[in-house]
Amino acid sequence: MALVPGDVVQLKSGGPLMTVVALEKTDVRCIWHSQSAEALCSALIPAAALDHIDLADDEDEDED
Repeated sequence: MALVPGDVVQLKSGGPLMTVVALEKTDVRCIWHSQSAEALCSALIPAAALDHIDLADDEDEDED
């Protein structure tokens, strides 16, 4: 599945949920809110290091 801006992702090794804001060749520009730094963070991350997170599955479970 190809990522698109607005998708939610997470590093395969774990960490915070991040939002895709741009795609650059084999890398993905992501932003996330850092609770420890109380700031909005941004990084360019290799796409191979990311897992797509489907939040729709979580919302469906909450409705049951």
